Amino acid sequence: MKLVEDGVTRFDVPVGEILPQFNTPPFNGVTLFQLLTHTSGMHADGGCFDNKYQKSYWDIVDIAYKLHKPEDGEFDWIAAALGTIGSGLRVKPDTEWAYCSFGYVILGAVIEKLTSINAHKYIEDNICKPLNMKDTSFNITVDMAKRFIITSLRDDIQKRIDDALNSKKETHLLWDKIPDTAGGLNSTPYDLVRFGNMMLAGGTFDGARILGRKAVEKMTALAIHNLPDYCWKANTPDRGYGVGFDMRNGPAFTHSQGTFMHEGWGYSSLYIDPKEQLTAAWFVPFAKDGWFSRAQYSVQNVIWSGLK
Repeated sequence: MKLVEDGVTRFDVPVGEILPQFNTPPFNGVTLFQLLTHTSGMHADGGCFDNKYQKSYWDIVDIAYKLHKPEDGEFDWIAAALGTIGSGLRVKPDTEWAYCSFGYVILGAVIEKLTSINAHKYIEDNICKPLNMKDTSFNITVDMAKRFIITSLRDDIQKRIDDALNSKKETHLLWDKIPDTAGGLNSTPYDLVRFGNMMLAGGTFDGARILGRKAVEKMTALAIHNLPDYCWKANTPDRGYGVGFDMRNGPAFTHSQGTFMHEGWGYSSLYIDPKEQLTAAWFVPFAKDGWFSRAQYSVQNVIWSGLK
């Protein structure tokens, strides 16, 4: 949105005009807007649909990288992902809503292409640091590792600390080149509330201007209409979604119409209710892996029950 606001690009621009790997059928019709709203037609995240043969984009890229030979030149992870997964697209763009986090990895690559700046650095320098989100970073420090929420019995805090200590010593030639813009940003409820309050206030918070008011309005209005959602056994005829924000308002929720939100793998949530002028963020750790609706919907209803 910042790049749109700065006049660098527009939401209706085809991805192929920025990343040449997308400038070929069937990907040449995919736009930035469709990646942001999960309507690109690209393959959804694993588990969204019953398909035991589906491999994730990350697995496909990893397999292609292991088969790559140095004499073939520099490894192109985007071309590998697009060229080796089924027929390229699951459905035609603008056919349905289907959660594709890999689309946000591609958006990270778009940021890098348009700015010549590492996507992690761009996000941290232009959003996190101005908002004084001190505990929000793509790189886990030792201090952050010590305070990590445990989300699984297999989670090992000491391993996280060791990884943080060794992060500068050990690098992976492939994964260090791929933007971790689909779930790679670590944060706290406090920092998430600061981000939410910035959106609630129209793009400026504590004197830091992140976005203009019209940009925030664009992001937080219903962006898609009459597109079905079949992910995770859903059968929703009209999936409410903004530009990057979930905007569902069905029988599971008590928040106000126009609330925009995002949830993270059954453990974390950020809800922003403009009518009530309320931002709420929370983590609910579990002792086993999985997604738990009560961690989002039930906790949200408890919080909103306190409004008078």
